[in-house]
Formats: sequence, C-alpha cells, structure tokens
Amino acid sequence: MKNTLTVLVLLSFILPLNLGCSSDDSTNPKDDIIQKLLGEWTLFSYEGGIAGLPETPTEDDITISFDEDGNYKKFEDGQLTFEGTFEIDFFAANGQENILLKTSDTNQWRLFFENERLSLDQNAINGADGFIFHYYKLELVVF
Repeated sequence: MKNTLTVLVLLSFILPLNLGCSSDDSTNPKDDIIQKLLGEWTLFSYEGGIAGLPETPTEDDITISFDEDGNYKKFEDGQLTFEGTFEIDFFAANGQENILLKTSDTNQWRLFFENERLSLDQNAINGADGFIFHYYKLELVVF
C-alpha cells in the first residue's frame, strides 16, 4: 500500500510536467508571417524619398515572390532581376516590436500587412529618406 501511494504521489508531480512541455500547443510567430507572405505580389504604389509623395508606377510591372523554401525573386516587366533568399526576424522601434524582412541582396525592410496588402518600409531601417513599397497579392482565379 505504501509503494502504491508513493507511485501515485510521484506520478502526480511528473505527469503535469510532461503535459506542460508539449510543443504542439504553441506556434512560431515567424511561421505565421511566412505563411501569409508566400506567393506573388505586384507593386501598385510607393511613397517616400526626399519629396515623400505617393507614386503609382506607370512604366515597370514589378512583382516579387516568396516560397516556403525561403526563396525570394524579383521580376521587372516579366524578367527575373533578382533571385535569392529571405528570412523573417523582429526588431523593436518606437516602443513596439516590428517584423523585419531580410533578403540576401542585403536589403532589410520593415514588413507589415494592411487590408491584405503587403508593405515594405525602408524608413524604419535606413532612415527617413527611404521608400515604402505597397504590393497586392496575385491570386489565381478559377472559373
């Protein structure tokens, strides 16, 4: 009886420890951001620089893409102009945590999503004379 009681007491301490250590209960915030980022995005406007005025590109069709293997591509008028890798990180600025997109061409952008649109902001990293690029996601529509 004494042995059974000892085993029950030990199990009451060990079992909650094992249940509390499960990695299935938490998700990696980077994975959630990457899932939202995956796909092709087309530039629809940008703003910033010295004048800071919003612009709508009229000459170049600029598209960027991200895949689940960490690959990043940039196309201008349908021609591949850069191919490399990307990673997601975080940084603190103005008292809040921000998402950082790093690409292998040494660019670093503050990344944020707004109304299903992607914005990449150079200002948070490079100072106030950078640009903010706004993209919409290319969606495949099947009829």
